[in-house]
Amino acid sequence: MDEDVTFRMLGPTSVDGRPLVVGARPQAMFVALLLQHGRSVSVDRLAAAVWDGEPPRSQASNLRTYASLLRRKLGRHGNCLLFRDGGYVLAVSSKQCDVAAFRCLARCGHQAYRGGDATTAASLLIQALTCWRAAQAAPGVVRNGPLRGWLDALDEDRLRAEEDLCAALIAIDEPRSALGRLHEVLTLDPLRSRAWLLRMQIHQRLGEPAAVADCYRQACRLFRDELGIAPAPALSQFYATVLDRQ
Repeated sequence: MDEDVTFRMLGPTSVDGRPLVVGARPQAMFVALLLQHGRSVSVDRLAAAVWDGEPPRSQASNLRTYASLLRRKLGRHGNCLLFRDGGYVLAVSSKQCDVAAFRCLARCGHQAYRGGDATTAASLLIQALTCWRAAQAAPGVVRNGPLRGWLDALDEDRLRAEEDLCAALIAIDEPRSALGRLHEVLTLDPLRSRAWLLRMQIHQRLGEPAAVADCYRQACRLFRDELGIAPAPALSQFYATVLDRQ
């Protein structure tokens, strides 16, 4: 599927492998349209994604200017950016977008894992995560209005896919392959209970009870210091099980 990808935003925005070099506002417009590819995005919603705070009265004409600029920058794909139904649409297929490729592969990988096929799940999830070229989607793009929610949700989907992959790797007896990925996940979001639990499970599988205890203490400290709460019950229950086996 990666061979079909033309538009990228899971990393620096690019088209046909070339960086999309435009100003901050046209780039925000492009990312918003790519996230909603094939669907018309209203002028008002685009304005909320492009401007921080109240858009100018000239928002409609400014968006027309940005659209013209993007068409030139998109080269042979310029005619895919259309004005339709009172808004703008990037009329491209899912096969042309890295975000669509990621979401499809991640969804299929999750379903395979839930269905008990960890080998297929691991293969699909590795393909999905290969779509990512940075720690965050659309790095450098200002997350205004609806764009913040869309991109934050996409980043969360990436971390969930990483956790699914680590769970699948544990199931196929490749726990060490998951450790590095979990370190990255917890660096990006230290308050992920499932990632801490997976890390504890790996150390238990490797016969490292001291490392299990260290993970549990780290998680307890982080949740207490950051949120003022205990970690998820599943972590305490797993730790108690490990202690009982010693």
